[in-house]
Amino acid sequence: MSFTSRVAYWCLYGCFRIGFLLSGYNLFSEEAQYWLWSKHPDWAYYSKPPLIAWVNLLTSSIFGSHELVIRMTALTFGAATLYALYKVSLLLFDDKLLASLATMILSIMPYFMLASTFFTTDSLLLFFWVTTLYFFLKALQHNTLRYWMLTGLSFGLGCLSKQAMLFFLLFLLVPFFLRGGKRYLAGQTLVLTLVLAFNLPQFWWNYNHNWIMQRHLMQLAGAGSEMVIPHTAKNLAELFGGFILMNSPFFLLLLLRVLSFKFRPFPPADKQKLTLLLIPTVGSLLLFTCVALVKRVEVNWYNIGCLLLPIGIAYLIVQEKRFLQARIAFCLTGVCWLFFLYPMLQDYTGLSRIVTVRNDGLKRLAGWQQLGQRVKQLSTKHATLAPFQITGIDYQVTSLLAFYSGNTNVRCICDAKKYNQFVIWSASGWPKIPQNTIFVTDRADLPAHLYLHYDLVEAKQVPIIYRKHALYTYTIYVLRAKPASSYTLSRPQPF
Repeated sequence: MSFTSRVAYWCLYGCFRIGFLLSGYNLFSEEAQYWLWSKHPDWAYYSKPPLIAWVNLLTSSIFGSHELVIRMTALTFGAATLYALYKVSLLLFDDKLLASLATMILSIMPYFMLASTFFTTDSLLLFFWVTTLYFFLKALQHNTLRYWMLTGLSFGLGCLSKQAMLFFLLFLLVPFFLRGGKRYLAGQTLVLTLVLAFNLPQFWWNYNHNWIMQRHLMQLAGAGSEMVIPHTAKNLAELFGGFILMNSPFFLLLLLRVLSFKFRPFPPADKQKLTLLLIPTVGSLLLFTCVALVKRVEVNWYNIGCLLLPIGIAYLIVQEKRFLQARIAFCLTGVCWLFFLYPMLQDYTGLSRIVTVRNDGLKRLAGWQQLGQRVKQLSTKHATLAPFQITGIDYQVTSLLAFYSGNTNVRCICDAKKYNQFVIWSASGWPKIPQNTIFVTDRADLPAHLYLHYDLVEAKQVPIIYRKHALYTYTIYVLRAKPASSYTLSRPQPF
């Protein structure tokens, strides 16, 4: 692959990514949730470590709370991850073509595209995973305090991003299998000490919150669930099908050849390096196969198991001169992304007859700004009743309303048995003492029990239209709290 081809690829890729950045799609609900967390800085949150909230707090303090700021943060961490992978590839194989090719392959992989488009905990995790590996390899190479320190700092920040970073402990075991590995013991101890120091505030927070994060993780892992054969078969099919999908089905043949590298005539030293790259793949798949026996596994849970595979694929392409096969896989994957991120192409080509709007993955990013603006308009119209508390029907809707209405005084109507951050903030359910409220729901009628505590001032329906299709309709209710003397004080019940 020539230098000109690589430059042309990155120019096209940059236009492709910036085009979506400016396309006007609203935030993903998880992005809004993490932004709302940043308005309540803490050492941890019910399901995730605190770094994503801290980063949102920093960027919004400097640049303001805008969609573009949040999406640019994801894109920036994505670019940094690509550069870090380039450095790791170069460090392992000392081949600039291979390193460039590995970076290009990662850039188009579905798990990376999602993490570098939407600012979630995966955006941070992927970056710190690769940087930690780079510093770790440098530490093995030079065995100096500097690189062991940098490994520990990067590892610790990764743990503040997402709990899956702890998988990196598998790499820390590598020196025990190397000749003379005892000389690394001091460095390994330093790394573990720094990781423990980074995690201590989280442990303390969880201790003071009844270990809610650990209980959440255990629930996700299927603790207490029983194995049901039909469900297990479906879960395992989704697990391995998702693995193929996240690595692009068009690269599957190349990926299979990488996974069978032991049977290829590669130099022994290179086989050792490929074994190193496959440690997170094998480890994560083994773990989540066990989880899938009793519970469904989400595809983004094993992102780190995929992250180093592009280096192996690039190595295979260079060694076996499979550049034509790589170009075909690139083109087919790129076309799929083009149709996914720019759905108007589906309408122009007639593909929407097959892939309907109802199945469009981006429909979840439509209508929230419109809904938030209507909430702001009603708040202004009834300013004499301000300040309003905004109440949504679940944590996703509530978080999006907080972002697009600009009012972070929000509550969430949710199942008391299903924890989320609003439970931690005691902002779950209706307040014991009713306040003037703007209630947003997808139900056409206001629950009867609310009339005991509120007077209905106005109701406005807002249909959400996407690609000329009506997706759903939300109703915004403006509620005035009744004086305490007019009813027996009791907390309104959820639906």
